[in-house]
Amino acid sequence: ERRDAQSIWKKFGSDLAVCAGDYLISAAYSCLGKLGNNAGAMAEKIHDHVHHVIHGQIDDLIQDKNQGLTDITIYEDISARKSGPLLAMSLSLPLLYTDQYQYLKTAEQAFHHFAIAYQIYDDIHDIERDQAKIGVKPGLNIVTIMQKNGKTSGVKAASNLALEHLVQASELAAQLPLQSHTILEEEIVAMQKKISFIGNH
Repeated sequence: ERRDAQSIWKKFGSDLAVCAGDYLISAAYSCLGKLGNNAGAMAEKIHDHVHHVIHGQIDDLIQDKNQGLTDITIYEDISARKSGPLLAMSLSLPLLYTDQYQYLKTAEQAFHHFAIAYQIYDDIHDIERDQAKIGVKPGLNIVTIMQKNGKTSGVKAASNLALEHLVQASELAAQLPLQSHTILEEEIVAMQKKISFIGNH
């Protein structure tokens, strides 16, 4: 599932999903070509972000096969690289387009922390299914990692960690231009509510 709906590969098959993904990537570059202003810098930024996502995903797959990760810092790094760069493009590209280069690093750092919290929430949501796999050890899931580190309640410990990252994301978001700050802060508050709820149940 993605955003409470069936994913494309589940609904239509993995072959169609791969093609749809390729089309969307191509369409993004087509849109850039029509902008003119800073299009080259924006295309480089897209490649840079996708590059980091791919490496994060590779590290995630390697750790998932090993199924022995206990280092929370490594988990955070992989989680941030898996989705942070893609999420960050929603602000970094408009900031580039409008010549507001001074805010790029702050926006990307904010999404670094938001992405970790986002992944933690996803892991908490999936923990029962992940750990119920018959004959398969749970893979890269923060709740499992917390349990391996001796936490009585892996879900509670994971929730607290996510909330800490959301606080850091919020502090960084406050340094962004007003509209950018508002957009990101709304997402942070919504995620805080979800994680607080799931961490207390």
